[in-house]
Amino acid sequence: MIRYHFGAYEPLDSALSILRAADLIRIRRTGQPGKVKQHAYLLTRQGRDALAILAAAAPELAWYRDRALLVAEIAGDEGGSKLKDRQYLQKEYADTDLSRPIQTITSRVLKRLQELESGCKP
Repeated sequence: MIRYHFGAYEPLDSALSILRAADLIRIRRTGQPGKVKQHAYLLTRQGRDALAILAAAAPELAWYRDRALLVAEIAGDEGGSKLKDRQYLQKEYADTDLSRPIQTITSRVLKRLQELESGCKP
């Protein structure tokens, strides 16, 4: 993802427009035109059904479902501003110049996951 003024940024319009056109998601915005405060992306019943069918037909696609569930669990009730503040706590993010790709933290996350799974403290 790209580091931007208000947090990590990746254009979503193209991917979301395909999902919206097929009525797999609904997008709800709060605020006013030009001053949107929050976006909510809601999976429709048709979207849930499609997800179940796709995950069963191609198990590798279940990875995306599982990641979305994990992200939702980790984020909890925190909104975008609080989640953005978490980003700034990561060295890779804080050290990235604006409009540049953020370095991956995969190896650090995998190491931490192994520690948690083995019951070790970092």
